[in-house]
Amino acid sequence: MTEHIVGTDGHEGHWYTGEEIVRCRDCKHMYEERKGGYSCGSDQWSTASLMPAHEVTPEGFCAWGEHREVS
Repeated sequence: MTEHIVGTDGHEGHWYTGEEIVRCRDCKHMYEERKGGYSCGSDQWSTASLMPAHEVTPEGFCAWGEHREVS
C-alpha cells in the first residue's frame, strides 16, 4: 500500500500533493547501529541544526526521505 502526503492550510482545507511518504525502513539514509538501534544520516538534519545522525524507528518518516536503490 502506498501512502501519500496531504497538504493542509492549518484550518479545514486539505489537498492531495501526489508525493509519496518514504518510511525510514525504505529510506537510503537509515542505517542500523551496532547497539541495535537505527539512525538517519541525511544531510538535511545537520542543515536543520540538528545532530548529523539521530535515532529513528523503521515506521517513522520525514520530509527528506528518499527511496533506497534496489539492486
